[in-house]
Amino acid sequence: MPEALLRAFPGSAGNPKENLAEMLERLAKELQAVRRREIREADNLKVLESLEHAFNHAIRALPPRPSSWLVEMHAWFEKLRK
Repeated sequence: MPEALLRAFPGSAGNPKENLAEMLERLAKELQAVRRREIREADNLKVLESLEHAFNHAIRALPPRPSSWLVEMHAWFEKLRK
């Protein structure tokens, strides 16, 4: 087991695979808590405002396509179904 993990999680010198699984489970819970906190604290209006310039540029620079991949995919599914 890498030394950094052993230092980060003391008491993990037993079975490395079991300890790694326990560490990953603990880390997953911690990351989930961070994710929930970040979502709760997010300022959606500020995020949308920061994306507005890029969105407006894309509208001006990229004209609509004559067709969508979704239309073609639906046609393929219809052919496959028959």
